[in-house]
Amino acid sequence: MPELKADREFGRGTFLGDKGSAFFGKPLTDQVMEMGWSHACPVVDDVTKEFGPEWTLKRYAECNFVFGLIVESAKDLNPELHKQLTTPVTRLEGEKPGKEFNPSLIPDNFYKEMSPLSTPWGYALPRVIIEEMGRGENNKDRTQKRILKSLSLIDKAVKGSKTPDELLVKMAEQASKLDVNPKAVLSHVLANGILVEEGCKTMFDDIKQRINKSAPTLREAYDSMSTEERQSEGIINF
Repeated sequence: MPELKADREFGRGTFLGDKGSAFFGKPLTDQVMEMGWSHACPVVDDVTKEFGPEWTLKRYAECNFVFGLIVESAKDLNPELHKQLTTPVTRLEGEKPGKEFNPSLIPDNFYKEMSPLSTPWGYALPRVIIEEMGRGENNKDRTQKRILKSLSLIDKAVKGSKTPDELLVKMAEQASKLDVNPKAVLSHVLANGILVEEGCKTMFDDIKQRINKSAPTLREAYDSMSTEERQSEGIINF
């Protein structure tokens, strides 16, 4: 049985109000913890300290919502991909999380199994789409045109992908060709912080190989960066 908190599964991307309106009457700190649990964040306390509870809640909620859009698209258009996106992944031997986390912020099986949103694609997919939708201060770059392009991008990539990492690289490459700085995309797709947290080196190696083979815009951007620039942007150095 999955471990629940406030009737939410760890790393499943549940939405802000999907457990009833009582959620909005809870203290802000409780709301942040619930959304962080849904988003599979093992360091929600550190994120909150750095960025503040309001920003953290908004970020988790938005990422959870967009991941839900992607999952629903796959459910309708590509059932096999949907299954892969929503099924936990057993951690590889020798590739365990890089540090010990607060036990209250992770499920008991955290060191054995990755939730859907613990994976590199679970982390990066919603963030890439959010970049394409438009960010900036108070989402000033977000327009209806960009939102519609993002929704179209999701459906097209979902239809043509057999695996989550293929889906991620297709979405990331297309976003880089449309409106998003490819270096910003790489900071999500090859996030060094997630490699450190999750220890999933093989998954990231597979993603990088796919970029090399089928994502020339991302490959060129990656190769143009120095080791120091990648490090400063939080991008894995291979």
